[in-house]
Amino acid sequence: MPLYLIHRERENQRNPHGARAALVYAAGPAAAIATANALVPGANTPFDGFATIEVAATAGGSHVDTYFDGDAVNVLGMTRGGSPA
Repeated sequence: MPLYLIHRERENQRNPHGARAALVYAAGPAAAIATANALVPGANTPFDGFATIEVAATAGGSHVDTYFDGDAVNVLGMTRGGSPA
């Protein structure tokens, strides 16, 4: 199963729970959004409308699905347009 990064596409795209990105294993992009949404307790679909990027084609290591409030795009070294920073 692929590993997906879910992140906000625009600088002003935020949700009230502070969740800005997630890293999850899922069967596809839609499933990745659903999985990420389930990670934020008490939230109502915080990742709907966010972008998904497949970062690994197969499962590996001991990754645990997680969300975080930092800017994941900077972690990848990319700008919001997808170009190297």
